[in-house]
Amino acid sequence: MNRLTKLLLSIVALVAFQQVGAIRLSDNDQGQALIFPYYSVQNDLRSTITIQNNSNQYKAISVEFREGFNGQPVLPFNIYLSPLESWSGQLVSATSTFGPPYSGQATTHLLNFNQGCAPWLSNPQKFYPYEIDNDPAINNLVRTQTGFIQVYEMGEVTGDHASAIDNDCGFIDASWNAGGQWSLNPNIDIQPATGGLSGSLVIKNMVTNDDLNYQAIAINNFHDSGDFLHGSSGNMLLMDANTLRNQLEINSQAQEHNWQAAYKAASAPFVRTLLSDQFIKDAGTDTEVVLTFPTKNKYVNYYQPNRAPFTQEFQSQGACELVSVSTYDNNGVLEPQVNPQVASLCRSVNVLGFNHANYSTMSYLLDQYHGLINIQSELGTVEFDFSRFATADAFDTANSNERYVYYGLPVIGVVMHKVEAGGNTSLTMQEMTPSQRIVTDLIFGNGF
Repeated sequence: MNRLTKLLLSIVALVAFQQVGAIRLSDNDQGQALIFPYYSVQNDLRSTITIQNNSNQYKAISVEFREGFNGQPVLPFNIYLSPLESWSGQLVSATSTFGPPYSGQATTHLLNFNQGCAPWLSNPQKFYPYEIDNDPAINNLVRTQTGFIQVYEMGEVTGDHASAIDNDCGFIDASWNAGGQWSLNPNIDIQPATGGLSGSLVIKNMVTNDDLNYQAIAINNFHDSGDFLHGSSGNMLLMDANTLRNQLEINSQAQEHNWQAAYKAASAPFVRTLLSDQFIKDAGTDTEVVLTFPTKNKYVNYYQPNRAPFTQEFQSQGACELVSVSTYDNNGVLEPQVNPQVASLCRSVNVLGFNHANYSTMSYLLDQYHGLINIQSELGTVEFDFSRFATADAFDTANSNERYVYYGLPVIGVVMHKVEAGGNTSLTMQEMTPSQRIVTDLIFGNGF
């Protein structure tokens, strides 16, 4: 299994178990929802996304592209897939044709490869600036050129609408037009979501012809058991989920936790206390780290104060959380000349490079790094420590007096290694090794 979807959780042996009814990470790369933690069209890159329906049912699916600065939606749309069908699209760099202040800016377009039914989706399809208009950060569509993608199944399609997915996408379009069946009642011919979605993304350098690929992170039980949520294009959930519960296992005991809001239940599987992985840096090798906060937009935004576990309010430069970083040599010894270090993580998607005194620094995944990590060794380990952050509003579903404190932030850490040898370039991308710490409190009356 690709490490991007196989989580190695330590400190408190945290592993999703197989009971239905509450959100959890999938262990087989398939689920009701998917997250692609990074795309880029900068630096001569193109990103190709594929979404696969692995089931024998017809699926209604929501796809949302979110820009990397503040996680604002820049292209939401629906796709409808037949059994065992896939949809693919390619992201490319483009020049904006919107009016001022966006005219002439670097932006992103989606080339749709026309599988399935995708109402109102043009080819090529522009990314939109409308949500970017609403925050105090830079009003520039260059924000769309890096980001992340979230996908969720809205439900299974039956009846006439299922038949139309095979034979008549115009019927699907008309159903969403004014006066159409779905415009009047989106629940017609829709049954509960059952999962079976998977995805992959390929990032290709169009100059050097090098590419890397990864599997999307899959999520089970995005909906409560027997539920669905079908809406028109633009029905944006931002990983809110359709449940208030998450599933996990602590110290070999299965548990479910209740949350006060759906986005918190969706965030819980991604809370990380520590993230670590190997770095390599010399004349022919390099490492880059991507840290994506897929739900940060719900905790921190221009229209509201920050919510725990985040501590900083959104400003023109983002909401910059300071995170401790340590680097170790290949023997596990802390590198004394460059530590301690702090990374300022201001964005929803942060790309960091590594700075070594003997080698040049040149970014691959985007035009310019959002920060640098200093290292002494050519080979070693980097560790990000999120332990000073905490959220404390998860309750055991079996005992409402038992509260759980999650230490860390909801973050997906990805590491990219580039190795050049013999005139060939090898690129790999995988999830960083995560650790998670959860502590229980017993609540008595109004105290602890």
